[in-house]
Amino acid sequence: MATPLWLQHKNRSNAVVLGPIPSGWHNARLPYQQNSFELDETELTVRYKRQRDGSFIDEKNQVALSIMSQMNLLILNLIS
Repeated sequence: MATPLWLQHKNRSNAVVLGPIPSGWHNARLPYQQNSFELDETELTVRYKRQRDGSFIDEKNQVALSIMSQMNLLILNLIS
């Protein structure tokens, strides 16, 4: 789940429009965000959603990560 969140952070950091809005922010019930990756002809799809506290959780509600961004450094903290 770290790779999609890193990509999302990178995209938000470079955003010209609505740049100050937090990554993954939404004001309605929306489907999970998703990213697909392919390695050695195997496709992996990761689905995740931002929680009200700013953390992210996967589609099975098993993995939660919080994000802290400082000076272009992305720090992911696993929440147990």
